[in-house]
Amino acid sequence: MKTAKLPDEFSDLQDFVSEWALEHRADRFKKRYTSSIDDIRRYYDAIMPRMEAIVDHLNQFPVDDIPEASQPLLYMSLSGVEISRAVELWDAPDNYAFPAERVHIDQ
Repeated sequence: MKTAKLPDEFSDLQDFVSEWALEHRADRFKKRYTSSIDDIRRYYDAIMPRMEAIVDHLNQFPVDDIPEASQPLLYMSLSGVEISRAVELWDAPDNYAFPAERVHIDQ
């Protein structure tokens, strides 16, 4: 996803593709708990106001047939969901209830 170009109507989010358009849940989880809360907030503040438009865009397609150009938006929206609790609940990258490095997530 590092070189993926977003659809024009989402060009304001282009700078976040290389870091946050992560296909696998395990990668999104790791990105959250290894990022600073400032980096997480910066992404949260950019993606959340656009989430409704992203969902509307993605809903045009069957989930198994999202065009390649729109797949980064799917992964970025899932990263937005992954980081939302860090901002909205914890004010930290993780809740530290269980060591994140011991969590195993199947792809």
